[in-house]
Amino acid sequence: MKNLPKITSKSNPLVKSVHLLKSKRAAESGLFICEGIKLVKEAVSSGSLIKYIFISDKFCESKINGPFIKKIKGLNLEVIHTADSILNYLSDLVTHQGIIAVVKKRFYQDDKLFDRSDGIILLLYKLQDPGNLGTIIRVAEAGGVKGIIITDGTVDPYNPKTVRATMGSIFRMPIAKIDDVHGLIRKVKDLGYKGIGFFPKAEKEYFNEDLTGPIILTFGHEAAGLTDEIGRLMDVRLKIPMSGDVESLNVAVSASVVIYESMRQRQRLGKG
Repeated sequence: MKNLPKITSKSNPLVKSVHLLKSKRAAESGLFICEGIKLVKEAVSSGSLIKYIFISDKFCESKINGPFIKKIKGLNLEVIHTADSILNYLSDLVTHQGIIAVVKKRFYQDDKLFDRSDGIILLLYKLQDPGNLGTIIRVAEAGGVKGIIITDGTVDPYNPKTVRATMGSIFRMPIAKIDDVHGLIRKVKDLGYKGIGFFPKAEKEYFNEDLTGPIILTFGHEAAGLTDEIGRLMDVRLKIPMSGDVESLNVAVSASVVIYESMRQRQRLGKG
């Protein structure tokens, strides 16, 4: 562990550069802020590249945090002691937990996600809400999804709100990002994947479709959904039936329902 001098000023150049990671302009910086003991532990356990770990005096004084502090002492990390006021400045939370890490973003090449085996890949088209994306990433891991592809125009999966909503799954779920959604769909269909898109006015209901794979499940923008052109590229267009006056479900809820139906079908066939 590299112990650097304690930082107590917001004008410190490193503090300024980390604070900029909270802005939308920092989306392409390649780095993100990871807050709280649970998420920082997940980052360390996953082998992610950690640039810095900021810890407060209060964090160091807590006996509960002792084992983790001992662990990172054996790693080649830059651990920076700061005043609580600095963590307040860097934190995206109302009350920080005394520890923040700056971590390198990790994206997979989309080609590495497709091995033609049973199971599903999620394709998310221009989702805007970080909470929705974070929830989907978490449910995807829990439901046995093999990977997630996000299109250009989708919220950054390393947005602080998204990272928190994943509860650590961001470090384990393979995520790729693409610019050409139509080309991607054509490519994976040529590889033997069935394209399935969700549309409120589709005729077929999701539980009447084979969701064991290999398939690519496609969900669209919270308000606009999927485009007609994407719909024409799909092998199957499905809907989630609604009762009463409900017109649609939140996209994270919709994805969760379908992911677990796919999991149920796979387990019924002994495919895990």
